[in-house]
Amino acid sequence: MRRLPFILSLFFFYLSPVGALEYQTQNLDIEILKTFGFEAQEENSLEVMNAFAQKNFLRPKNAERLSKQSIQHYKALLENVSQEQKEKLLAMFKASGVLKEVLPTIESPDYILIMGSTIPSMRSRIMFLDRLVREGKLHLHPKTKLVFLTGDRPLFKSETKEILLNPAPFPRRSHWKAPEKLPDNERDLSPFLWGQLALSPQLLHITPLHVKALKKKNTKRATTADTVEAFVHDYNPQSGSVLVISENPFIMYQCLVSKTLFLTKGLTGFAFEGAGIFKPYHDLDQDVRLGVLLDNLARTLYQRIKLAYYRSR
Repeated sequence: MRRLPFILSLFFFYLSPVGALEYQTQNLDIEILKTFGFEAQEENSLEVMNAFAQKNFLRPKNAERLSKQSIQHYKALLENVSQEQKEKLLAMFKASGVLKEVLPTIESPDYILIMGSTIPSMRSRIMFLDRLVREGKLHLHPKTKLVFLTGDRPLFKSETKEILLNPAPFPRRSHWKAPEKLPDNERDLSPFLWGQLALSPQLLHITPLHVKALKKKNTKRATTADTVEAFVHDYNPQSGSVLVISENPFIMYQCLVSKTLFLTKGLTGFAFEGAGIFKPYHDLDQDVRLGVLLDNLARTLYQRIKLAYYRSR
């Protein structure tokens, strides 16, 4: 009997504006899966699609997105895919909306969640917010809360001292001086970067909240869900509008994670929207870029099912 509410939740999800958008992409997702041997049926439920994607697309457990192990997985996955098919895959991902910048429609959010990431990506996310404010596309009201969601992750070897100290191509705040001890973990990045960058006056009046999530036992790092959970636990957010700032191709996934986590904690009355720049990964070869997109597709399908489940409860 529990399955009926779940199915109804999926139905009404697709009647909503966000759900309608995702419904339009589902046919594209099916075509992407078919490239790898997925046998399409008249009724392709998200559950069936997700099972196929989890089995075939996910990078190895606990492997970072661009680790050697993950790259080997991506290349093996694309090994027997022709160049013509690869071009079609990229075209379908582009049509799905994950290969472009996304601007918010929420003009004055109650919460702005900036998702943690590497040094360059976090800088880009901060400066994306700064651009929105400078251009009048986003207005901050006195009670707007700006929240950095970071988690326990030692900095990668690529996140060097030089990258920490040089914010180029973004401007450095005048009179900024580096602390004696530089961050060596993502959990300490947000206050460092916020103080380093030259920002619009509207942002300088805001004191951000810095969430520093711990990693769970037997894991290498804190996940997106861990950071959202830490925010909910530490700050008990009240109902309102939530702007999740990430970067494509990961905006929809991280927004879905945030929505789902709020529901698992019994928090309702929130309107979520994701926004951010598009990071093209031009420095990666085509197979790796496609592998990242396929891995993210698998994670997004899983989160869509999880969200529908908690909405049905």
